[in-house]
Amino acid sequence: MGTLRLILTDGDGIQGLEGVLGSFITTSSIDAKASANAAAQSAAQAAQSASNAAGSASASASSAQQSQNYANQAATSASDADTSATNAQNSAIAAGNSAGQASTSATNAKTSETNAKTSENNAAASATNANTSATNAGNSASAAATSATQSGNSATASANSATLAQQWAVQLPGMVQGIDYSAKYYAQQAAATLSSYLPLSGGTMTGPITLAGDPTLPLRASTKQYADNTAIVYAIALGG
Repeated sequence: MGTLRLILTDGDGIQGLEGVLGSFITTSSIDAKASANAAAQSAAQAAQSASNAAGSASASASSAQQSQNYANQAATSASDADTSATNAQNSAIAAGNSAGQASTSATNAKTSETNAKTSENNAAASATNANTSATNAGNSASAAATSATQSGNSATASANSATLAQQWAVQLPGMVQGIDYSAKYYAQQAAATLSSYLPLSGGTMTGPITLAGDPTLPLRASTKQYADNTAIVYAIALGG
C-alpha cells in the first residue's frame, strides 16, 4: 500500500484539510466501529464454528468408534454364524446317527417284544409244568407215606424174620415153632457122633475091629486070618 503525503503551505489550507479529514475521520471511525463489530461477530461465529467443528469432530470420533464396534459385532456375528453353521452340520450328522439308532432301537424293541412273547409262553409252560410237578409231588408224597407204612411193616417183618432166623440158628432145647430143631442142635449132635469115630490123623482103638476081608492091595489093613495063612504058606515053603 502507498503513503499519502499532504503538504500545507498556509492556514486556509490547513483549515480546509481539517474539514475534509474531520468528515473522513468521522466516517472512518464509524466504519471502523462497524468493522470491529462485524469482526467481533465474525470472531463469535468463528468460535461457534470452531465449537461446532469440535463437536462434529467428537461426533465423528464417536461415530468412528461406533462404526468400529459395529464392525467388531459384525465380525463376531459372522464368526457366530460360522459356528452355528458348523453346529447345524454336526446336528444334522447327529440327527442322522440318531435316526440310525432309532431304527436299531425299533428293531431291538421288536426283538424284545418277540422275546417277551416267547418268555410269556415259556412262563405259561413253566406254570403248567409247575402244576404238573405239584400234582406229581402230591402223588409222590402219598406214595412216600405208603412206602413209609410199608417200610414200617417191612421193618417189623424183618425184625420177626431176624428173630426167627436166630431161633433156627441157635435155639435150644426143643423144636423151632414145633417144626424142627435148630442148626445148633444138629451141630451138637454131629459133634457127639464124630467123637466116636477114629480121626484121619490116627488114634487108639479101644475095642476089636472086624475087616471086610483079606487085603488085596499092599497098603490095606491085614486080618488075623490073612496073617496066619501067610505064615503057614512060608513054613511049608521052608520045609517046616
